[in-house]
Amino acid sequence: MSSKSFSIVLLMGSQVIFAQIPANYNADNESFGMQPMLQYAFQQMGSKLIVEDNDINIQGSRYLNRNFDLGAIYSQDGLEGKAYMRYDAYNDEVQLKINDSDSTSLILRKDKDIYCMLSGKKMYFKSYFNKRNAITEGYLFQIAETDSLVLFERRVKRFKDGKEATTSFELPVASRFVSSRELYYENKRTKKVNFLKPNKKAIVGLFDGNTSKASKIKGFINKNRLNLNDPKKVAQVFYYYNTL
Repeated sequence: MSSKSFSIVLLMGSQVIFAQIPANYNADNESFGMQPMLQYAFQQMGSKLIVEDNDINIQGSRYLNRNFDLGAIYSQDGLEGKAYMRYDAYNDEVQLKINDSDSTSLILRKDKDIYCMLSGKKMYFKSYFNKRNAITEGYLFQIAETDSLVLFERRVKRFKDGKEATTSFELPVASRFVSSRELYYENKRTKKVNFLKPNKKAIVGLFDGNTSKASKIKGFINKNRLNLNDPKKVAQVFYYYNTL
């Protein structure tokens, strides 16, 4: 990994991958895992502290995992650095720490030229057509691929306000984070990313270019009674296609 390639990723003019950090943040080489380019990038930044929200009275969590897991950042040049990461599915952002014991976390810059490896999955920031066929942007987790398609999962947390009991016959409802998942597929040739309806017709339709394989995929879904509302089961369809 060259220092030139890393500086392009981290320090593109006034833009940076990481959010600004507190001026008193003074990590040594060991905190950066002996990654001098990461340390240099941190030293060039100003001050901004991410304050942990107090979710103690809220059911669920805005994070897929509250803990920071060791992950990696890649560009087209390969591995750019490692850090501890977690995904905030409510705000659609990746938070980072160089050392898991650090009291300060940073926000990964949303950049389509890089991707993360988090908990064994590739995580991309992409433009895509949502279920209303409107173009939007956000993080997508890659969960399967074939020679022509990539299957992505979007993990979302939405906040719902609680409700106090108005009579003695009602129970209060706590404020909570509600999880949901959406599937998307990318055509490798066009690079276009579209919403995928979790039903047999839409999924089999992805493979209509090969009538024989599409028929076998339909049979595979029927034989195994796959619940296509489960992204893992849809991923199994892609795995099966790769065996044909």
